[in-house]
Amino acid sequence: MKARLPIQLSSSQRKAMNQEINRQILEHDEKFSKDFDSMVLWTLHVCFGFGKKRLKRFWDRFLSEHKHLREYYELDPGDDGWLYRYKLKDIGVDVESWYEESEHK
Repeated sequence: MKARLPIQLSSSQRKAMNQEINRQILEHDEKFSKDFDSMVLWTLHVCFGFGKKRLKRFWDRFLSEHKHLREYYELDPGDDGWLYRYKLKDIGVDVESWYEESEHK
């Protein structure tokens, strides 16, 4: 069996590919968001006692931040990662390491 050589893409091809990937992320995000939001809201209700009014206030703010995330994927910023991951690291919260830890449980 022959070894496959990696495909070398030009910068314009790489940009077009990333734009298409981001377009698909946004398309799937629209389908996924209501279920994800419902899971977060239900968790806040069951685990932390948020009532309807507090859930609505949280969701309004959460939706605003979600729109910023969608804009991030529309801009094609590169591979730097979502800004809030870095903001959380500034306060000692490393979501990436939490994901790694959860994979080993």
